[in-house]
Amino acid sequence: MSMSESPQSAMARSSVLFSATEVAEAYDRLAEQVTAELADANPVIVAVLTGGMVTAVELLKRVEFPCELDYVHATRYGDALKGGELHWVKAPSPALAGRHILLVDDILDEGVTIEALRARLQADGVASLHTAVLLCKQSAERRVDVDFVGLQMRGGYVFGCGMDYRGYWRGLADIRVLED
Repeated sequence: MSMSESPQSAMARSSVLFSATEVAEAYDRLAEQVTAELADANPVIVAVLTGGMVTAVELLKRVEFPCELDYVHATRYGDALKGGELHWVKAPSPALAGRHILLVDDILDEGVTIEALRARLQADGVASLHTAVLLCKQSAERRVDVDFVGLQMRGGYVFGCGMDYRGYWRGLADIRVLED
């Protein structure tokens, strides 16, 4: 994969990993599981920007219980294809203390971001903390597990449904994987 590969070239070298229908069904399953666990908790859904925003919105459209929405912005990627050091753009709000939290991200790879967010939110005194991701990569390097998972995959570089290729293609309805 060339460091200067265009978004169009990356799209041409990709194939559908999960169709829009499969993704929608995964969002439906996630919403059912979250509802069963948190419907009576008056939770705050906390989206991990930027990719987790898409998953959080899709969950919000499907849950039928009162909840609030907030966000955090911690990144390890920027426009790179591999994660680096965690950078806080917007840390969790102090107003989350004492609340039931559903932390939502697009993908769980190694879990560095979710691990850091989990530690920060617990240190801030949240009442309970649950985690949800649309896509979970099976990884020997993973540091954490999450409570709710929509889809699972082995490996590869993916984009769509909040996940991006150098900032592009987040809005795709399907999830695509780059071919080697």
